[in-house]
Amino acid sequence: MSTKLTWPQLGAECLHLDSHRSIQSLMSALDTNPQNTEALRDVLGYIPDTNLFFSGLADPDLVQFDIANPNDCEPYSTSQDSGTDWEYNLTRLGVVTNARTEWYDAPEDAYVSGWRCLTSVLVPISVRPTEIAVYQMEDSGWWQGQVGRRFDPIPAGWYLVGSSGNDRNDGDVQYTCCYLGDGGRRDLVDSIRQRINDITAFHASRCDIECSSCGSHWYADSGSRDFQQPTTIADPLHFGEIEFERPYSLYGDGRARCPRCDQWTLTFAVSATPPVTPPQTGIPCDATPTESASS
Repeated sequence: MSTKLTWPQLGAECLHLDSHRSIQSLMSALDTNPQNTEALRDVLGYIPDTNLFFSGLADPDLVQFDIANPNDCEPYSTSQDSGTDWEYNLTRLGVVTNARTEWYDAPEDAYVSGWRCLTSVLVPISVRPTEIAVYQMEDSGWWQGQVGRRFDPIPAGWYLVGSSGNDRNDGDVQYTCCYLGDGGRRDLVDSIRQRINDITAFHASRCDIECSSCGSHWYADSGSRDFQQPTTIADPLHFGEIEFERPYSLYGDGRARCPRCDQWTLTFAVSATPPVTPPQTGIPCDATPTESASS
């Protein structure tokens, strides 16, 4: 796992991890079968001009779709007419079951660019999505259907779906997913939580600022822009007081001007809030960091 995930996007107006990028890093660590994952990802990213239907692999022919009477069919769509609630649509069709949110956070709670949601679902039986365009013949009352793209089968098993966006209710949502196998729910949850803890930056609950020139160090928690030093020496730092080099969108090796020594040597790192360690002799802790994100 690349440590670059700990480096936030940095600029005069931004200090955060890219939400979608952080989810992608988690998924790549969890995925047990990328080929299975790809089949579900195609459906999550489907923006149709037609309708999408599902058939069980036991009967891969399209007879059960009853193209002559498509009103009896159940289409799936991520278009604006049906919203972007993939969980509702796929559960309604029986493609997925046992959906449960395993993680949710928002920019006001952490150093992330937008909300993040992780949802575990079970695909109870393997299904095959197929595109079908349906239309009514003029004056005849008969419906016609034209088969389009046949998607790869979605194998049965547990999946984790990650979604992110700037606004939980907007339509501009990015999806990714991974296949977790066919184990039990408890094993699934334990695996997800362990990986989240392994990728400490995923929590995005703490940001540290260090100057490699003068050695100054500040930290803040829970998305705050007000930084403090981990000792009683009063030298607070507000994010708005820091000067940045252009361009205003840098990853990791971007630098800012240190307000103490006036050198372009400030670096930023996002992580989980670490446990409190005893201070140096005679210097009590200025604050006790607490974990703000779900674990």
